[in-house]
Amino acid sequence: MAVPLSAGTAQTIIDNYVSPAWFAAQKVGDQTSMTHFHNLADNLRIAAGIPLQVGKAALPFQRLPKSNVQEIIFRWLSPAWYKAKAANDKTDMAYYNKLANALRVATGMPTE
Repeated sequence: MAVPLSAGTAQTIIDNYVSPAWFAAQKVGDQTSMTHFHNLADNLRIAAGIPLQVGKAALPFQRLPKSNVQEIIFRWLSPAWYKAKAANDKTDMAYYNKLANALRVATGMPTE
């Protein structure tokens, strides 16, 4: 059963990963990727109860799509976890695992 993502977790992922990817796509004029990253950020907001526009009400909770979770984990969190593991940084390893598990819970997937 999926549960809402915390607003803090959603915003952290948007700020640290999705927004920089959107800006990188913008820099090279890749409209397809810009649209993808915009939609990914909106899906995170909806799963966390964050309004899509300032001054508007949040949309009702919708389960975060499994494909979004897999993309975020494989594109950003897993490489960061492996980098932390190579550095034997157990604190960062736990942090990236916690983020990944929060995403998994928001889509109803089992945690690891």
